[in-house]
Formats: sequence, C-alpha cells, structure tokens
Amino acid sequence: MTGWNLRFQKLYSWPRLRGIPEPVNGFTNGDTKKGVDPSLKREVFVRDHLAGYRTDLAIRRTFLSYLRTALAFFGGGLAMVRFSGHPLVTLFGWLLLPVGIVILVQGVITNIKMNRDVQAEKKKIEEAGRAKGKSLFD
Repeated sequence: MTGWNLRFQKLYSWPRLRGIPEPVNGFTNGDTKKGVDPSLKREVFVRDHLAGYRTDLAIRRTFLSYLRTALAFFGGGLAMVRFSGHPLVTLFGWLLLPVGIVILVQGVITNIKMNRDVQAEKKKIEEAGRAKGKSLFD
C-alpha cells in the first residue's frame, strides 16, 4: 500500500470512527502493567454517570411520546365522534377512543417497568461499590 492509503486507513478505520480507543503500548484504554491511569478512571466514572442521566431522560422521552400518541388517538376519535355526520366515520372515531386509552396504559406500564429496572441496576452497582468501599452515587 502507498503511504497515503495507509494514513487514510489509520485515520478513518472503523474502530476509530466508532469511538473505540486504539491500543497504547499493547494495552487498550491506556492500561499499563501497573494498572489504569487515574485520569482514565475519572473519565470512565463521569461517562458512566452521564450515561445514567441519558437513560433517565430517554425513559421520560419515551413516556412523553406514548402520552402524545395516546392523546392524538383519543382527540382524533373524539373529534370524529363529535363533529362527523357520517356513520362510518363516527364508528371509526368510537374505535379510536379505546385505542388511545390502551396506548396510554401501555405507556404507563412501560414507564413503571423501565424505572424499576433502572433502580434495580443502580442498587446493584451501589452494593458492588460498597463491597469495594466506594460509593458511586453520592
């Protein structure tokens, strides 16, 4: 291969584009035989902590999308029932009302399950941290 092609492959290789760090001295993430660099431990802690916030925000965003969809179905069905004179449109409106309620209930159930799973995972991590003598969520 030519020099340019080799540099191009190194700059734009898939691991680099995916954010996977390249090995340093034969070890990934800057690991050495003495252990991990303390600044990298701090970086991992901050990244993991922010990942928890992103997960909480994603759960809220998902619940709001369920709520928006349920409201659209319910409101559309109500409008069809109230303002339509055609019997098929009125029937379709009556069918949309319970669909909106079912979507809302499904969204609430999903939100409760996801919050419960996240809290259980946080509890596991906290217990593991206590076993090592460190607290992660203080």
